[in-house]
Amino acid sequence: SNTLWAMAKLAEMGLEVDLATVQPVSREVPRMAREMNAQHVSITLWAMGKLAERGVTVDVAAVRAVSKEAPRVAGEMTPQGVALTLCAWGKFSESRFELASILDQTSWHAVITRGHELSSQMTTQDKVMLQQAVKIITTASAGDQAEGEAMKTNPPPTSKRASASFWAAAARWSSKLPTGKRTKLDADVLAAETEDGKVWLLVASAEADTTKVRAVDKQVLL
Repeated sequence: SNTLWAMAKLAEMGLEVDLATVQPVSREVPRMAREMNAQHVSITLWAMGKLAERGVTVDVAAVRAVSKEAPRVAGEMTPQGVALTLCAWGKFSESRFELASILDQTSWHAVITRGHELSSQMTTQDKVMLQQAVKIITTASAGDQAEGEAMKTNPPPTSKRASASFWAAAARWSSKLPTGKRTKLDADVLAAETEDGKVWLLVASAEADTTKVRAVDKQVLL
């Protein structure tokens, strides 16, 4: 993990990192994946995603092996770990990886769920990274389906427009929050660039709330 991270940082700085350097390390990744903790999974995926973004050939088997460990370690991921993991999958998508070859529904759901749990702890940078990654991945997933490619595993869910009833429930939910929380949530939702991002923020807000007086409104929104 640390070796790939170092290589990715060198590539990010514009230094040349060639296949002959990366390949021997990548070959060891599938063997080591089951021993990785949450941090190792996140930084390994991010590193390989960054290398792919810089044009370095990355072993699909290595990416797939680490991605499969996400459900096992997602519960231990930090806000930054969630953002890095989703950002990595987004970079693979932009680098023309077929999503079905590296990412299955279980891994996607595990990391997205952890993101919802940690939403209140995320920095603005983490949220921006997450929203951008989700947009890239769901767009790529829709594109894969449109091209009729054979999918060996289920892709991440394609985004759908939220219904009018959802937005009505969201407005009611926001109105029930204390002034400080409502102001922050409204600002974050307004700043979100995509509908997926807005929905994600609203759902995360409701899921993180444990106040009994808002339990009914929370249930309606979710």
